[in-house]
Amino acid sequence: MLLFVKNALFTILVPGTVAFYLPYAIGTRGLALSTVGPARLMAAAPLLLIGSAVYLWCLWDFATTGRGTPAPIDPPKELVVRGLYRTVRNPMYVGVLFIIAGWLALFQSWALLAYATVVGLLFHGFVVLVEEPMLQRRYGAAYDTYRRKVRRWWPGRPRRLSRRERAAREFDLPPWAQVGRRRREHIERVVALLDEWADEMDVPDRERDRWVKAAWLHDALRDARLGGNTAHGPAAADRAEREGESDRGVLDAVRYHSSGYAGWDDVGKMLYLADYLEPGRKRNGKERASLAARVPRQRDRVLRKIVAYEIRWRVRAGQPVNPLLIDFWNTLNGGTRR
Repeated sequence: MLLFVKNALFTILVPGTVAFYLPYAIGTRGLALSTVGPARLMAAAPLLLIGSAVYLWCLWDFATTGRGTPAPIDPPKELVVRGLYRTVRNPMYVGVLFIIAGWLALFQSWALLAYATVVGLLFHGFVVLVEEPMLQRRYGAAYDTYRRKVRRWWPGRPRRLSRRERAAREFDLPPWAQVGRRRREHIERVVALLDEWADEMDVPDRERDRWVKAAWLHDALRDARLGGNTAHGPAAADRAEREGESDRGVLDAVRYHSSGYAGWDDVGKMLYLADYLEPGRKRNGKERASLAARVPRQRDRVLRKIVAYEIRWRVRAGQPVNPLLIDFWNTLNGGTRR
C-alpha cells in the first residue's frame, strides 16, 4: 500500500507537472480549449492515450517487478528489464514525450514546441549524465549487459550479444582455477546459455547471478591434477567454500554437476542442463539445440529427457549408474530420495 502511495505521489508531482500541467498552461495561454476544433482533438487523442498508457505500464513494472518507484531517491530494488523495457531502455521518458506531443498536436503552439524541445534535451542529458552512471553503479554488470542489448531511445528487438559479451558479467573464473583454453571456452558457452535462458524466463538478476556464478565455478578445476579419486566438481565446491562462498545452492550445483543431485534447487538443475546442452558439444548437435530452445518453456520435461538418456546410455554401455543420478531421476518423477 505504501509503495502504491509513493508511486501515485511521484506521478502527480513529476509527470503530472511536466506532461500535463505545464503543457496545458502553455497551450491555453491566449487560446481557450473550447475553441480547438475536432480535427486537432482527433490528432491529439491517440498521442495522449498512448503516452499515458506507456507511462502507466512502466510504472506498474517498476512497482511489481522492481519493487520501487521512478524517483531516484526510492529506485527499484531489481533492474526492470521486462515489458516495454525489453525493447527500449527509457520507455517512461518516451511516454511522457508522447503526451507532450499530444498537447502540441492539440494547441499547435510555437511556445509548446520550444517546451517539448527543451524537455527532450533535458531528458537526454539527465539520462546520459546522471541516470545511466547511477544505474551502472547500482546494478553493475547486469545493467551493462542490458545497456549493450537494448537501445536508449529507439524501440527495437534486443541485440543478441556475442558469447564473450554474454559471459562477461561481474563473475569470472576464480584466481585458483586451472583450465586450458578449450575448457574456458566451454565454460563461457555454459554461462552464455544460462544468461540467454534467464532473459527468456524473466529471471530476477540475483537468481541469474547465482546461475552464472555456479557456471564459472563448475569446471574451475577440471584441468587440475587432483590426487586420488577426487572429482573436479567436489574439489571446486570445497575450494570455493574455503574462499568464502556460502550459497549452498551454488555449492551443491558445482559439487554434483556431473552426477545429478536430488537436493538441488534451480541453480543445480539449470547448470546441469546448460552443461549438457551448450552448443560446443558436437554429439547429437541438432537434438541438443532443439532441447536447449525448449528449456525456457519446458524445463522439467527437458531435464527428465536428458536424465533418462544418461541412465539409458550408461546401462547400454555396461557402465554403473551413479546412485545420485538415480535419486535425481526419482525426484524428477515425483518419487522420494533413498
